[in-house]
Parts: sequence; C-alpha cells; structure tokens
Amino acid sequence: MKRIVPLLLLLAALGGGWWFYGNHVPRANYSGAIEAEDATLGSKVGGRVAEVLVQEGDTVQHGDVLVRLDREPLEARLREALADLERARQKLLELENGSRPQEIQRAQALLDEARHRWELLKNGPREEDIRAARANLQSARAELELATITEKRQCELYKKNNTSADALDRARKELSVAQGRERAAQAQLDLLLAGFREEEIQSARAQVEAASAALALVLEGPRVEQIEQARAEVKRAEASVERIQVDLSETVITAPSEGVIETCRLRPGDLLAPNQAALTMILYEPLWVRIFVPESRLGLVPLGRTLYLSTASFPGEFFKGTVVQVNRKAEFTPRNVQTPETRDYLIFGVKIEIQDPERRLRPGMVADVFLSDHPKAGGPEP
Repeated sequence: MKRIVPLLLLLAALGGGWWFYGNHVPRANYSGAIEAEDATLGSKVGGRVAEVLVQEGDTVQHGDVLVRLDREPLEARLREALADLERARQKLLELENGSRPQEIQRAQALLDEARHRWELLKNGPREEDIRAARANLQSARAELELATITEKRQCELYKKNNTSADALDRARKELSVAQGRERAAQAQLDLLLAGFREEEIQSARAQVEAASAALALVLEGPRVEQIEQARAEVKRAEASVERIQVDLSETVITAPSEGVIETCRLRPGDLLAPNQAALTMILYEPLWVRIFVPESRLGLVPLGRTLYLSTASFPGEFFKGTVVQVNRKAEFTPRNVQTPETRDYLIFGVKIEIQDPERRLRPGMVADVFLSDHPKAGGPEP
C-alpha cells in the first residue's frame, strides 16, 4: 500500500502537468498574408470600345459582360467570308455533279459564234453586208437631219419662252444620240469597204481555238485535280469563317470568375489594341495563405490535411483551410546544415487554400495558421 500511494501521486502530477501544458502553454502557429489571384483581362483582336459595363470596385459573377467592342468591322468581314464560302461550295458541287446540258450548249454556241466571225473575217465582207451598211448609214443620216431640225426649232421657241427647258433638253439628247448612230454607221461601212486586217483575222482564229478547248473540257468533265482544288478552297473558306467567328467572340470581355474589379480606365470610343490590358480584377476564389514550417514539423502538413486559421479582423472565429502544396525544396539558413541544431532553420513553403463561403476574408489580411486538429482542442501541438 505504501508503494501504491507514491505511484498515484506521480501519475496525478504528470496528468496535472499535461493539463497545464495543454491549456496554458501557447500552441505554436505560423502566420502569412492571405493572397488571391489577379486577372488581367483584354481582347486578342482589339478594336473600338462600344460599351463599358463596370467600374472599379464592382463585384461581378462568372460570365458577366464587362466590356463590349465594336463588332461591325468583323461582321462585315464575316459576311464577305460567308459569301466566299458559298461560292466555293457551289463550285465544288458543280464539279462533282459534272457538266450540265446547258453548259455544253453554251460552250457549243460560243464555238459556233467564234467560227462564224473567223470565216467572215477570213473571206472578207459580202456584197449584201456592204449594201446593208449603206442602207443603215442613210437611215442614220435621215435621223440626224430630223434631230438637227428639231433641236434648232426648240432653241428658237425657248428663246421666245414658247417651250420648256425640259423639251429643249430632250431635243438636244436626241440630237446627240443621232450623231452617235451616224458615226457608228459610217465606221461600219468604212470597215467593210476597207476589208479586215491580218491581226483581226488571227485574233478571231485564236478565239476559235479557245472556244474549241473550252467545249472539249466541258464534254470531258472536271478532272480529279480540279475537284481536289475546289475541296481545298472550301476548307480554306471554312477556316476563314471560323477564324472570324472566334475573333467576334473576343469582342466581348467577360469575367472569368466571381470577383471584384480592381482597375478599369476604359471609356466608350477608346481604341483597345490587341492583347492590351483592358481591366484587372481580383478573384474571390481561390484564396490562400502561404506559411513556412521547419523540417521538424513537416509531417504535420501532409497534402489534403484540414487546418484552421484566424485573423485579427474576426477575433475568436476560425476558418478552415486545406493543404494543397508543400514545396519539394527547402529554404534554410544557413545554406549548409552542419549540426543537428541548425536543422530547425530548414523551412518548407506550405500553401493552404482557404474556405470562405461568406466572402469575408480579403487579400492582404494576416492569418495565423494552427497545426493542431482544432485551435480550441486541448493538449499541446505534436
């Protein structure tokens, strides 16, 4: 019995010491500034600013429109690109379907016309063509004489205020037309009388050869390389349309996440260069604090562990955080560890992502991080 009493007293002393240590000795904690991501927003295409829908200090949600740029220049390019695409697709369809009867008939008619002209030039003018040209010239001269008399009479009447200015203008226009017809008829007759030049005959022959080759191509149908080229044109036109549509999406600058506008100095009418910073915002998520713990306590901050932290702004309140990163490389002083005592100078950066659903914490606040399961829990930190 005498041996048991001292043992009980020893255990009581140890328990009391443990209680005192856990409740009166401050737990070790680590401090760091709360950080958040800054987002710099702009447009890849740039353009004239049409609307600015936010100002500095505004809270925005994910997807909110912040700035709109003028879309008209890109929309005009898109209309042109869509028209080019439609033409390319139509051409490809025609090649894939082969030559239509109308195309063959048109090519044959062009060849017949070219041959007729060549024969006419090669054989010289016929007597009936000359007679018809002379008759045409006589008719044109008669029209010119009548138009001249009418114009002269209208001038005299206009001077006496017996006709309108419109009537005089019509007479002068009819005279001008008649003069043109007379000159054309005279030139046609002169050409027939003089005969055709050798270069005109050779040109007509070349037209016959070109029309004949065109008809042969139509009868043969499109070649494989023509169809492949047309398909390539369609792909290029589709890519052009897609690029412009992507550029159009860049004319609307939206919020990438929930946050607050930090800087915004744009005004409607401003010219925004491609990739120029239009505004900046601070994202509400994620918030994190970075602390540095010694090597001896590195085992207390495994990835995924929940830790608690507090701030001076909200005394007595604790926020949860999750360890999301532990630096692989230590930072320490001195640079070379020489003795066991200096190992405590080895520190590892630890990033803790904070849970703050009520959005009360702000970047720049100083947070104290506790490595115990809960800062209110009894017992010393391991």
